[in-house]
Amino acid sequence: MKKSTTLIFIATTAAFFCLSLFSCKKSDETGKEEFSPEKTRKKLEKRLKELNKAIEKNPEDAAALNERGSLYLGQARYQEAVNDLTRAIETNTEMAEIFINRGIAFKNLKQFDRAVLDFTQAVEIDNSNAEPHYHLGDIYFLNKLWPEAIDSYNKALAINPTYTAAYANRGVAFKNSGRLDEALADYTKALELDPTMALTFNNRGNIYFNKGLFKEALSDFDKAIELNPSLAMAYSGRGFTHERLGELEKAISDLEKFLEVAPDSFAQYKTMAEKKIAELQKKLEKSP
Repeated sequence: MKKSTTLIFIATTAAFFCLSLFSCKKSDETGKEEFSPEKTRKKLEKRLKELNKAIEKNPEDAAALNERGSLYLGQARYQEAVNDLTRAIETNTEMAEIFINRGIAFKNLKQFDRAVLDFTQAVEIDNSNAEPHYHLGDIYFLNKLWPEAIDSYNKALAINPTYTAAYANRGVAFKNSGRLDEALADYTKALELDPTMALTFNNRGNIYFNKGLFKEALSDFDKAIELNPSLAMAYSGRGFTHERLGELEKAISDLEKFLEVAPDSFAQYKTMAEKKIAELQKKLEKSP
């Protein structure tokens, strides 16, 4: 049997910041609630004004500084978050959450050494919290230190066995370490916990592809695209899978869609897709 072509693996990781306190929903005709960004924005603005007044009244209010810093995180205002969280730490050095939040800000600013120091300090304050272990895993992940990333995700999952993002990211770390069966198990667990993760369906589809399980790969790429029609890599993966199944016209269609939605940063992969499309078109022309 011909060896499977290795698909392009592109995985991302990001700080997971929850704004559940300020999530606003409205009911549709079925009674089902849906997210309302405008109401969320207004509630955030209102809360920021309240915190501004509280901090103006008491500049050493660590709780208010921490909360405002965490809101800045959600708005990608990372340096402002660092400023507030540093002030909070000057007042309260025993609150692990403040170090975690500042570590996340440093991580997003790509100041990884500072982020590691903050997450390590958070672990020292409260070793029963999965969050700093998870974020340490992300730091190692971003620096392609796969064994260290896996070890940190292991610690996070030992504390919180339902930490979906830790399974998803550990799966990528396993895959990049050549441990495909363990990666497959982690992706599957992550999807059991949250079946809306398009990127994880894509990543599991890549594992199936490389194992020669093309029907399973096709199912996962289909699901990834259903969940996120703009996920370029899923079109690429599905295109190569259609090729393996002898469905050349579908393969060309998916690769053309990949070229349409892929960002400019995918230039190398676009070139590969263009060459593959030309190759498949020649095969179609020669077929009876």
